Amino acid sequence: MKLLENAGRRMVFWGALSLMGWALYEFIVMFNAMYGLIVTIFEISADAQYPISKAISIMMKNSGPEFLTLLFLLLCILLGLYALLIRRHPIALLLAVPICVLFSLFVLGRTPLASANLLQKLKLLPFLLIGLGCLITSFFSINRRAAKKRKDREPPPTSPYDPFRIKGA
Repeated sequence: MKLLENAGRRMVFWGALSLMGWALYEFIVMFNAMYGLIVTIFEISADAQYPISKAISIMMKNSGPEFLTLLFLLLCILLGLYALLIRRHPIALLLAVPICVLFSLFVLGRTPLASANLLQKLKLLPFLLIGLGCLITSFFSINRRAAKKRKDREPPPTSPYDPFRIKGA
């Protein structure tokens, strides 16, 4: 049982690490591609004293999916960090499972991150590792705690008082 629980923790660790690495790489690439647009919008709003909220709303209308993808990648980095920090807390790990499912569905449906080909769908592997590892770790941790509570409730086995082992000889 301890072996499976440790395997679940390793799955969470490697899944979170690979998710953070992939999301950080994609974030840097997309941010570099959009850097000129972002700087231009902020410069125009600063020079013309145009409200930044209106400038951002115009920018979102023109290139909204790209900014949504940037936000998603930032959330992926935070999910990986969350998974790394809570690897030993079974109840908090259960919260990460639906988040991984939602992020996987978002990657498949909304972003251009995994829509190109089957090889791009490998980007879903970190979500699978985190989700499955969280389930395994939580299940065995909760089972172990319940068994420990049951064991603590049982009275210890009693034997008659015989300090010099007179009766056993």
